Amino acid sequence: NNCFSAKICGDKNKVISALKGKNGILSVEEDPTVRATDATVYRIESERGIDIRKTIFYACAENNLPILELTPAHAELEEIFLKLIDKNNDKKAR
Repeated sequence: NNCFSAKICGDKNKVISALKGKNGILSVEEDPTVRATDATVYRIESERGIDIRKTIFYACAENNLPILELTPAHAELEEIFLKLIDKNNDKKAR
């Protein structure tokens, strides 16, 4: 799956409800590791192989939610570690 980090102005509940359930978007959650004074940063996960950038743009535009930043989110060390463990377990099972 692909993840994006999006810095969006507006009510948190309104942002989440505007994005959840849109085509290709699997999850939307506030990123507690990032502090912003003028907006909230969200971690948005998409289905693998689906580009959700336009979906995010149009959903926010329709709800008057300005996007200040939209960038691919890099996997955290813990996520990378868990993926490696899963791959190793798969190899051992064969």
